Amino acid sequence: MNKYETKDIRNVALIAHGGSGKTSIAEALLFNNRITTRLGRVDDGTSLMDYEPEEIKRKITISSSFHHLEWQKCQVNLIDTPGDANFIADTRNSLQVADSAVLVIDAISGVQVQTEKVWDYCNQFSLPRCIFINKLDRERSDLFRTVENVKKYLKIKPLILQLPLGAEHEFTGLIDLIEEKALLYRDDLSGTFTVEEIPADMKEKAEEFKTKLIEDIAESNDELLEKFLEGTKPSKVEMLSALKQGIISQKLFPILLGSALRNIGMQPLLDFIIECFPSPAERGAITGLNPKTKQEIKAAFDESGPFAGFVFKLEGKGQKPINPAIAGDIVAVAKLKETTTGDSLSDEKNPVVFQGFTHPNPILSFALLPKGKGDEEKIFSSLSRLIEEDPTLRLDRDAQTKEMLLSGMGQVHLETTIEKLKRKFGVEVTLQSPKIPYRETIRQSAKSIIYRHKKQSGGRGQFAEVHFDIFPLERGKGYEFDNDLVGMNVPRNFVPAVEKGLNDAKQRGVMAGYPVVDFKIRFFDGKSHEVDSSELAFKIASSMAFKKAVQQALPMLLEPIMKVIVNVPDENMGDVIGDLNSRRGRVLGVDSKDNHQIITAHVPMSEILTYASELTSLTSGRGTFTVEYSSYEEVPAHISEKIVSQTKVVEEDE
Repeated sequence: MNKYETKDIRNVALIAHGGSGKTSIAEALLFNNRITTRLGRVDDGTSLMDYEPEEIKRKITISSSFHHLEWQKCQVNLIDTPGDANFIADTRNSLQVADSAVLVIDAISGVQVQTEKVWDYCNQFSLPRCIFINKLDRERSDLFRTVENVKKYLKIKPLILQLPLGAEHEFTGLIDLIEEKALLYRDDLSGTFTVEEIPADMKEKAEEFKTKLIEDIAESNDELLEKFLEGTKPSKVEMLSALKQGIISQKLFPILLGSALRNIGMQPLLDFIIECFPSPAERGAITGLNPKTKQEIKAAFDESGPFAGFVFKLEGKGQKPINPAIAGDIVAVAKLKETTTGDSLSDEKNPVVFQGFTHPNPILSFALLPKGKGDEEKIFSSLSRLIEEDPTLRLDRDAQTKEMLLSGMGQVHLETTIEKLKRKFGVEVTLQSPKIPYRETIRQSAKSIIYRHKKQSGGRGQFAEVHFDIFPLERGKGYEFDNDLVGMNVPRNFVPAVEKGLNDAKQRGVMAGYPVVDFKIRFFDGKSHEVDSSELAFKIASSMAFKKAVQQALPMLLEPIMKVIVNVPDENMGDVIGDLNSRRGRVLGVDSKDNHQIITAHVPMSEILTYASELTSLTSGRGTFTVEYSSYEEVPAHISEKIVSQTKVVEEDE
């Protein structure tokens, strides 16, 4: 491997909506660079970049993968990112360390849901980028319809650098508007092309677009604009220089085109990456903090400066030794036992901490049912290792239902995690819908509840009597015990047993067996027997008195309510609000942002367990949402009756 300087490195992320062909572009770029001997294909499982069994099975990129190639005496580090909504958070993380991005758009489908999302990510990180319109060899592909689509949804003025020669299955090459030449490709997937004059029937159109190209580039550069207004035609060098400046400053967003599967347009794309995308040094210093002083530090890409690095990935298929790693490069480092995603590494004498990743909240949870006895500990330890690789996963145990809950960004996300769990660690689990952690409470007070526990069967018996008042508390207050005994009817050494009986009893309510919350017990009197009274007797008495008290205090069922924030296109707002209402949701407010509506609502947990797939259906995949716990509220009577009856059926079956 050749020795490079920082100025010779290009860190480029390939981003797209799933199925647009970015992995196929990566494969074609590697093939043209002789990294591979055949043109890998996602559809037949021969892709070099999608190598995990779960990726091959589903024909999608699940986790960002990396490879490098050498072109025009420069090193290009390719980052092939996921385009599926289940794994799009990994794309955002990868963009945080990229210096530029190629947005791939399908010439048939145009801008899709995740296209807009990854474009927004690029805006967040102020990332220089270009657009590559792929699949121009396919039936119904259309360059100019796609360009209009880009203008509409990405809100930019795209800069067309190339025109197609032929359309659909007759697509045979490109017109390079800067070079003013035609590139005609051989129809053998080799990527070989000949440089020729622009065909006569395309000259007028090419001249029209070349004039528009010069005008658009000139608008971003004062010197070039002055020449343009004077009628002077800029040179190729001047145009490329102004183009690069416009890309780095994010004033210009060029469009290139081709077909990855036909290997058309790949070499011009590589040339463009080298000539017009910035090196790490041209992107500027990275801001960090001194962990001791908390002062801001500008970490420059200086090969003679102190070492500083950022960990954004914890896995890799294969590794190839290099020496040395230079400033701005992306490398794999082995045997870092205590390092995790988002960590910063630096020289002890010059410590610096870079901004870590922010991970979206999971939107879907499943309960895990182990297939093997005694596998729970192994499940937790194995999933913890997978979570280190993918921090968008979350593993919890519900304190009430005792279920292990795995949460993630969608059903496919969780299914692939379970497949990895089996493949890597030999642990099998079944996914099932989680139980809803209902609770019970009371509507009113009940006073002077008396329960006597008396049992005599010869010899020493059991005796205990307790007198309770029960009061409802505000929602969320939990449970209070008030020892208000006066006199010595009940010896004080039995009070802890009374509390223990109450603690045990409140775990299983009288309606449907759910924990009882938001109440206060006043223990104000009772009776005891100097021989037959015991801790066990008072524990039993308090437990039975509690059940009697709850029954007299009008018990009711509570359900968890979730705060849901839904982001949808304007045209879908009515349908989405209607759907939320049908789920017993309560819309709290609606805000506008660009051409989207942000709906905030409270919805019962039981109504949104499968909301992710249903929102996708309602909005053709353009809607997104976040969800978090809000509070507990009373379950409507008709639903409460249904839950209670279902619980009784289950108990009878058991």
